[in-house]
Amino acid sequence: MKRHPLERIVSLPREGCYAADGTPIKCPECGHAEFNEKMRDFIDFGVGAGPATEIEYFCGSCGESVAYWAYGSFDPAYLDHKQANT
Repeated sequence: MKRHPLERIVSLPREGCYAADGTPIKCPECGHAEFNEKMRDFIDFGVGAGPATEIEYFCGSCGESVAYWAYGSFDPAYLDHKQANT
């Protein structure tokens, strides 16, 4: 029987996975502590990629998206929103 996506949100072990500001510490899926970043948006000064304005963080082991940083801070609702829509 397929579980409702919201059940997965409640079951994820979030304790110790994120710092108070939303910075990922370890993957809530597999516990790995190294991440890969993918720039999703940047300021274009007309000469190519400028400073990043949006970055998505992925687990370096399982590849799961674990955090989203935009315009100076991590989005605290990103993980909940992502999981509710899978």
